[in-house]
Amino acid sequence: QAPRTRRRTIPAGQARPREGEPSRMAAAAAVAASGTAVAAAASGAEVAAAVAALRAHASVSRVALVACGQLVNLCKEAQNRQPAADAGALEAVVAAMQAHPQVA
Repeated sequence: QAPRTRRRTIPAGQARPREGEPSRMAAAAAVAASGTAVAAAASGAEVAAAVAALRAHASVSRVALVACGQLVNLCKEAQNRQPAADAGALEAVVAAMQAHPQVA
């Protein structure tokens, strides 16, 4: 019986990329950076959607309550505060509070 030979494995962090390919670390950094940009764009869209819902359904107190709560949660992150102000969130929240003093 032939002796078994041990196969040498190279740890993932030490594997060399093929010529012309980015390293795994560079690829991971690129993915992380694009994920951050996507998350920021998604947050901006969520802010705009909450403000739009608040304006479109101003007469429905439950919608106003949920939309205001969503804006509170989104604006806990500093990156969402300016987009919220630009979208008119402050004015929309004040209008909702005036329209629904019983739940404000």
